[in-house]
Amino acid sequence: MRETGKKTPSRRRERASCAAARAVSAVALLALAISACSLSTARPPTPYSLNEAVNETLNPAETFTGADSGETFTVGGVSVTGPWGYARASNANRLYPLLVSGFWGDGASQYTASSNSFNKRFPAFVLDWQKDGVGDGEALADWIDLAVSSGYRVDPSRIYLTGFSRGGSGSFPLARGMGNKGKYFAAILRMAGQSQSDLGDAIAAKTALWYHVGLNDEPARVGVARAALAHFRAYPSYSGAVEASVSDETCGVPRSTVTLIREGEPAFRYSEYAGMGHESGTCYRDRELFVWLFNRRLR
Repeated sequence: MRETGKKTPSRRRERASCAAARAVSAVALLALAISACSLSTARPPTPYSLNEAVNETLNPAETFTGADSGETFTVGGVSVTGPWGYARASNANRLYPLLVSGFWGDGASQYTASSNSFNKRFPAFVLDWQKDGVGDGEALADWIDLAVSSGYRVDPSRIYLTGFSRGGSGSFPLARGMGNKGKYFAAILRMAGQSQSDLGDAIAAKTALWYHVGLNDEPARVGVARAALAHFRAYPSYSGAVEASVSDETCGVPRSTVTLIREGEPAFRYSEYAGMGHESGTCYRDRELFVWLFNRRLR
């Protein structure tokens, strides 16, 4: 029998149900639109730049002679190089950052290179710490306590870490080990790494990070880097952060950088380099890396 156009009770109920569904969908779309508008109210500076002015309060400028070069000290059987100007009477009450160089010495070598003069513009203790485990981070925290208690003027709020490849992966376990002892890095410069994408929100809430990876590196390393970006975007401590993106060729290759700005600070940065493989020298062509690093202080 051919179906007639008569409206049966079941058909009326079906049409009412469809109308209700359309109404719910309209409300949902409206809510999404309102949500999108509310998210778009917080915008990054336009145009956004990776360049920061040097924090002169944290990093007062000085002029040095050869007599002001950093001495080498031994603390707990471990050698550490002191800052330029450390012995000056005018600096007797000044605390200095500690730059910890993880595997493979990257960061410290660029910092101390005479052609760069970063060690004169940003005087700091320099510690070669070729280790990468949680226990090694705990040992580092103990060493810092020993250095401070021994009278060395290390600023516990300005401990910095650099690491490439194994040192990049190892930067996160070192940070966890430090955290186990109630200490935190103020900032980390991480170059690539085969593993370790989740630093954890408790540490991310305190420690700034600039992550670098070459897109011609192994896909696994690029995947780890992008997973780290996803973690930082999702951490509760970054829930109010404003995201900014910029592309440049400061390092001689195309670079794209995402910055998460938290409470006005560029607390997390993530840079991808087109045409760069598994290396870090290209990244350090940007002098702003050390400006960003030494401008950070523990939250």
